[in-house]
Amino acid sequence: MTAVIIAFGVSIALADTLLDPFVNPAKGARLGAARFFGSPAFFSVSREAGGGRTLPLGALVPSGSWYGGLLVALGIGVFVAGRVTRPVVEMQAIARRMSEGIGSLFDREVEQVLLAKNISNRYFRIHDSGDFNTIEYYKAWRDVCDQFMGKKGLKGHPFVYFWAPTRQWVYKSFRDAFTEYYPPGPNFSLRPSGLFTNWPGTPMIPGIAAGTTSIEGDAPPPIKNCPAYDDENAEEKSCAGSRCRTCWSEPRKPVNYRTH
Repeated sequence: MTAVIIAFGVSIALADTLLDPFVNPAKGARLGAARFFGSPAFFSVSREAGGGRTLPLGALVPSGSWYGGLLVALGIGVFVAGRVTRPVVEMQAIARRMSEGIGSLFDREVEQVLLAKNISNRYFRIHDSGDFNTIEYYKAWRDVCDQFMGKKGLKGHPFVYFWAPTRQWVYKSFRDAFTEYYPPGPNFSLRPSGLFTNWPGTPMIPGIAAGTTSIEGDAPPPIKNCPAYDDENAEEKSCAGSRCRTCWSEPRKPVNYRTH
């Protein structure tokens, strides 16, 4: 990636009244010996968007009534266009590996194992416990979801539904990422979670799926009460066991997970 960097600087030079060849070049002839000078500089760009260092070196060398000067600047730096920083590159690698891992769930032998355990490879929950700790990490998962969107998904992957709860909606930077910069695709149900148990109602963020809460007992309509724990005697208390995929396939419906 090519970046065009335009730098502006301000410098203040104080005149050397005794010997300053930069103000009056004729004074350079007064040099009794060679002079070397330099001004190293180190800099960085905020939000890990790059940085570098420069080392300007110069010399003034006299010879009789003659003198000569040379000034060079050595620099090394990493400038980032589009904020493709090291964390972003790492997230891209994670997204690639996760896409490959999810794609492997459609191997015939793997599918047979999943089927025997009543697990579908068409519905994938992001985080059993956790959240998107950075916007780059969220975007990586959004990119994974995009790989499995469409009739066969991008790059030939099958269609998969994803859903993820998040409490990062409380931060404007994340809300902007969720709704403006990197909105989830139609196969990605991103649901804002209530911040604590018995949260009144469900958080609603325009542009993403309806929110979720967790209260004791049933919530009133239109909130969907998760049926996973309806049958206390059921051997398997799960989405698959209760034959419910609301969290994935009905993004407009808010959901209550009864405290348990």
